[in-house]
Amino acid sequence: MKNHLTCYPVTRICSLLGVSSSGYYAWLKKANKSAKLSEYIQKQYWQHKARLGAPSLLHDAREAGYQVSERTISRVL
Repeated sequence: MKNHLTCYPVTRICSLLGVSSSGYYAWLKKANKSAKLSEYIQKQYWQHKARLGAPSLLHDAREAGYQVSERTISRVL
């Protein structure tokens, strides 16, 4: 879809794919947020020399302002 954004408007592409444009933008925002969270978790994990587990990383992530569950952190690790 990214390849076609230069040629066609988002609404046209979304209608051809059968999705709403608001749903596309919500998915795009969520993907960006997930990438930032994953990057943060990996950074913290290696900064502590791979000694922290999901519970400790959960505490760090929540202090940093992320709303995340322990299960999500476990998936990233």
